[in-house]
Amino acid sequence: MRARLLLAVILAWSGLGYAGIEIPKVLPRELVADYAAQLSPPERNALGQKLHEYYNKTSNVFVIVTIPSLEAVNQPSLQEWNMHLAETWKPGDAKKDNGLILTVLGTRAPYKVRINPGRGLEGALPDAYLKRLIEDRMKPVLNQPGQFSAGISLAVEDMAARVGSEFLPEKKDYDPTLAFGIIFLIFALALFAGLFIVLMMRTRGISEEPRSRGRYRKVYEHDSRAWDRTVLRGNAPAKIRQTSTSSSGYSPGRSRSSSETYVPVVTTSSWDSSSSASMSDSFGSVSTGGSFSGGGAGD
Repeated sequence: MRARLLLAVILAWSGLGYAGIEIPKVLPRELVADYAAQLSPPERNALGQKLHEYYNKTSNVFVIVTIPSLEAVNQPSLQEWNMHLAETWKPGDAKKDNGLILTVLGTRAPYKVRINPGRGLEGALPDAYLKRLIEDRMKPVLNQPGQFSAGISLAVEDMAARVGSEFLPEKKDYDPTLAFGIIFLIFALALFAGLFIVLMMRTRGISEEPRSRGRYRKVYEHDSRAWDRTVLRGNAPAKIRQTSTSSSGYSPGRSRSSSETYVPVVTTSSWDSSSSASMSDSFGSVSTGGSFSGGGAGD
């Protein structure tokens, strides 16, 4: 008996593991440590994804742990076990103390549960509330066949809703690369807008010498003198003269009120662009350094 107790003390002091269960010295990246093997891989991944999404929105770090028995970890109670994990992993921000550890004990129903919040979450999650949550809401679902993951998810969602936005992620520091990118984008848009305006002006014929550049075709409706001066005397290009003579229906000597209509010769261009994006489905890192006072509720 003394030898077993001495071994437990040595293992607890070293922090390496308990009776075959290896406890990492750093917080698990997925925020789910299923030592009792009660979650399937899809359930474990979905639960970890939910915890990370909640962390990204609020900076609160919720950690889910399952263990088969207290004997397997050589701890006298779930309270002592949770406090050991809190001291080893320190979930949550060092200034906010906004971490939380939820441990489920057992490999079959009825399960035992213990929840310990960090100091920064004790106001939003008092012991009385946690006790009601475990006994009245979580356990009735958790102890049903095939509802283990659903019971844990229910508790996480209930606590997340109660905490709300008490802690929000801090704003990131100034990034000069981002500022340079914004300036470059504004410059590129301005240059593109300028080129587009110039192109539209040239297309519509806003030019100092429209005739010499051949941007316009002139359709004449005028008296016979104006016709003689422009078309018959060769002031307009041959192609224009031919078009005007064949389409207008007018001939020299006919009297008609003069007017001129400009028909632009429109040119078009087109651009083609493409973009690509990449996504990562791996879990990101979370903040650590939080402290726990020992408050909480459960078995």
